[in-house]
Amino acid sequence: MSVGGADKSGGADSAARAADAAAKSADAAAKAEKALAEKAKVEKAKTEEAKAKQGFADFLRDFFEPAQQPSVRGCPDELRDYRDLSSFAEQRGFTVTSTTGGRHNVGSAHYEGRAVDVRTRNHTTAEVDTFVSDAQACGITVRDERTRPAGQREWSGPHVHLEVP
Repeated sequence: MSVGGADKSGGADSAARAADAAAKSADAAAKAEKALAEKAKVEKAKTEEAKAKQGFADFLRDFFEPAQQPSVRGCPDELRDYRDLSSFAEQRGFTVTSTTGGRHNVGSAHYEGRAVDVRTRNHTTAEVDTFVSDAQACGITVRDERTRPAGQREWSGPHVHLEVP
C-alpha cells in the first residue's frame, strides 16, 4: 500500500536494512576487537618466549663461563710498576717502605721497578689479611714476609711484598 505515493513497507525495509547493517558493523567491530586481542596475546607470548630464551642463554653463560673475580674496591685499571702498587697500598692506609732503592735479594723485582714493600706495623692481623686478599684479588703477586722467609738473605723486618705479575 502506498499513501501519497509512498510505500509504507519501504520504510520498514529501510529500517531492517539499517538494523542489519548496524548488526554487521557491530559484528565487524567485535571481530576486529577479537583479532586485536588475539594479536596482543600472540605478541605477549612471543615476548615471554624471548625472555625465557634470554634467561636460558644467561643461565648457560653463567654455568659454563669461568667465574669472574669479584670486583674489589680500588683495583688498578692496569698494573705497570711500583707506582701502581704504591697507590694500591696507600689507598688502603698502608705505608710503602721500599720501592726501587734499598737492599734486596739478588734478582729482586724491586730493582726492575716492579715491587714494593709495605709496612704491617700498626695494623691488626685481620687488616693485613684483608689487604693481602684484596691485593691477590686484583692480580697482584703477594709474598707475606711478616716473619722472615727461610733462606732469605735480606730482610728488613715484618712487611708484605707486592709485585707486578
